[in-house]
Parts: sequence; C-alpha cells; structure tokens
Amino acid sequence: KRTSGAILSSFFWGYVMTQIIGGQLADKHGGEVVLCVSGFGWSLAILSITIFASISNHLVILANFINGICQGLFFPAIISIVSSRIIQEKRSFLYSIVNSGTNFG
Repeated sequence: KRTSGAILSSFFWGYVMTQIIGGQLADKHGGEVVLCVSGFGWSLAILSITIFASISNHLVILANFINGICQGLFFPAIISIVSSRIIQEKRSFLYSIVNSGTNFG
C-alpha cells in the first residue's frame, strides 16, 4: 500500500507544482511553446513508465512525477493561448469546449 500510494501521489505533487509556473512560462514564451514542450515531456514520461515498471518502483515514481509536471503546464498554456488569440466575447464558449473535451480523453 505504501508503494502504490507513493506512485499515485507522485503525479499530483508534480501537477500541483507547475500550475502557477506554467501560467508565467506561457505568458513569457507563448502558450504554444509551453504546450508543445509539455506534450513532448508528457509523452516521454508515459512511455518511460512502462519501461521503468520492470526495473524499479523509484523510477516509476520519478517518471510519474515528471508526467505530473508536464501535465500541470497544460491548462495554464491553454488559458494563455485562448486569452491572447480569441476575442473576449468568444473566450468563455471556446474555453468551455476545450475544458469539456479533456473529460472525454
């Protein structure tokens, strides 16, 4: 139970750490750049979890933590893109579609 708790919580520790930082990075460098970098890191972390599972639980925790960091950048980057590229009257509708789309996978 302790190992599974560490593996599961490692994602959320990484996720929580990057919410504010992600918004600042997206405003400074552009949401598109942050989104691409985080998507690449997110993909590598997911792929490495499957490889690391047969090697060490500590590596799985690290990969899951990195996955959380990368996924934590997603919503701030999306908000930055929507706020800089969409007119104010259309933002709430578009963001609601983007946000609801994440629930479908």
